[in-house]
Amino acid sequence: MNKALLTVPLAALTSAVVLGQGTVRFSTYDPARGVNAPVYIAGMAAGSIGLKAQLMYVSGTGANTFYTPLFPITIFNRGHTAAAGYVMVPQDPLVVPNVPAGQQAHIVLRAFDGYSYETSIVRGESPPVQVNLGGQFADGRVVEPAVLSSLQGFHILGMPRHIRIYGLSVEGNDLRFEVLSAAPGVWTNCVVETSTGVGGWTALRTNALSTTQFTNTFTIPYTRSEHARFYRVRTP
Repeated sequence: MNKALLTVPLAALTSAVVLGQGTVRFSTYDPARGVNAPVYIAGMAAGSIGLKAQLMYVSGTGANTFYTPLFPITIFNRGHTAAAGYVMVPQDPLVVPNVPAGQQAHIVLRAFDGYSYETSIVRGESPPVQVNLGGQFADGRVVEPAVLSSLQGFHILGMPRHIRIYGLSVEGNDLRFEVLSAAPGVWTNCVVETSTGVGGWTALRTNALSTTQFTNTFTIPYTRSEHARFYRVRTP
């Protein structure tokens, strides 16, 4: 039975895959098309604490509701301006598996801080929005990717009491850390540690944390010729 499937021409298989996929543009800010869906957490824009973002295709209802992840995952714009409430738009539109162009699909926006939404402590999602998918039709017509014109922004309530590195960059002879203190005033200091990955952790510097701001910036001397190192931040 499997041998019969292998006799199908490759071109035919390729066409079936292409024609079977609808597309959507992953943008949460496009005012000309009615898209304006910022995400906030504890009064701050999601990008100011380094949250990730992902679209999900929602199918089924009730107990039989299924969430299919769409890729790629992106991040929110970094910084402390209004733009940080919106995602960095991927270069290519996202493909909705097994849903043809022109069909309707329900899409949800998720924001989270961990490796995945399911394993994250900080997370939230939008209500589903219905879109008409773009892509290529069977007759060769190509329609622009769907836009999220009815997507609603949302607030993630509360924030766990933790600290973590959410930005790391090299500036001249310094290594620059952006450290998030999720509960200003709970801790007054943090310790930056390093490791070569084959031994224990060594403390580099103890830094004072702001008692009023969520984000803190520290620098330590850095030599570009050094071997690869790992860094972490912890409370004393």
